[in-house]
Amino acid sequence: MPAFRVTAVAAEAFRAGRMSQHRVPAPAGAEPPVAPGMVIELEEPAPYGKVITLGRVLVLQIERQRLEDISDEDIHACGYPNWTLFSADWTQLHGAKGFSWDVDPDAWAIKFEVCR
Repeated sequence: MPAFRVTAVAAEAFRAGRMSQHRVPAPAGAEPPVAPGMVIELEEPAPYGKVITLGRVLVLQIERQRLEDISDEDIHACGYPNWTLFSADWTQLHGAKGFSWDVDPDAWAIKFEVCR
């Protein structure tokens, strides 16, 4: 089962029921990492290189999107209260791989619902 690691901010939002989207880098020419109808796990980092599974979600939709096209509603659906925190976490996670916020890379916008 595919899994995506989320930040502490997003993990807190997921636990509180305030997260319904996730973004991951979309390299040029790459196929989507998941498809609608797939169940995936969301994980958060834990001490000593471990991960904690937050839960399973059902992918409803996935689309390629430029980071600059993300709306305030999308930022909130990703679990973030504002652009500043989202962009800082994005760059920390993906900047070293060439997907820094300031180059406005493509991202996969994954919309989901929590599996109960």
